[in-house]
Amino acid sequence: MHTTLLPNTSAKPISAIGVGVMPFSRPGRTIDEAVSVLHYCLNAGITLLNTADVYAPSAAEMGHNEIVVREVLNQWNGDKSKIIVVTKNGIVRTGLDWNRDGSKDYLLRAAEKSVANLGFVPDLILHHRIDRSRPFAEQAKAMAAVHQAGFAQRIGFSNVTSAEYDIAQEETGGIVSAIENERSPRFRDHTDVVERCERDQIAFLAWSPLGGEKDAKDLGSFFPAFNEVAKHLDVSAQMVALAWLRTHSRVVIPIPGFTRISTAQDSIDSTELVLNSDQIEFLNASPAGDGSVYPD
Repeated sequence: MHTTLLPNTSAKPISAIGVGVMPFSRPGRTIDEAVSVLHYCLNAGITLLNTADVYAPSAAEMGHNEIVVREVLNQWNGDKSKIIVVTKNGIVRTGLDWNRDGSKDYLLRAAEKSVANLGFVPDLILHHRIDRSRPFAEQAKAMAAVHQAGFAQRIGFSNVTSAEYDIAQEETGGIVSAIENERSPRFRDHTDVVERCERDQIAFLAWSPLGGEKDAKDLGSFFPAFNEVAKHLDVSAQMVALAWLRTHSRVVIPIPGFTRISTAQDSIDSTELVLNSDQIEFLNASPAGDGSVYPD
């Protein structure tokens, strides 16, 4: 597995792709399934696991996905010191309602719970979604407090614009260490955020890199250009999409999610796929999709 070094994100080498662990908190999924698939990924050289406290079968089980990560790592015999764990706080669930809380008090309490769920201080805690009821500058300062309290080795933000990125860096004293934004054949915004991450040499984690769980399997149908290149190379359209994302910058780390070893292997194989300049230009010029999987 190819890795990249981004010391402003982590002292550990970062694999060319990470894994979004969220699907293992869907109702009906088991710890044994997660252990099997994620151990396969870790043994293949993937070093980054992405989770969040809100990924859970129900509101009553907040933290479920973080506990999945803990169990997966506890049962793995590999070198855990090489693994980068990223979690996120800031979304709250009450019954069937999803809301946001970017207050300092909540973010500190949530971060402390994440540490308890994981069983260790994570490499990164990201602010999950901006709470539009309060100034973002206050929320950025609250994340700096999370870092100062020792609940995260480093901090970052998810779902931010370039202007919000600039505010976050200013209000935290320049310690923003990663961004997690949507980027895929479907959604191609935030190029200016990628450019800032490249300038500051921090990771841009691309969530829903295949266009969302529901549509990922049909990516080639929705985006014929990717299917055309895939047929020429005798690979899947999903492999082409992941390889294409990585051409945008060395700091772009796609974080696909999956629950089967076969799809995990397809994503792993994408890290060896090299697109030529004509293929990249062709894909860049192809039409994007119809917006975000989860609009703000």
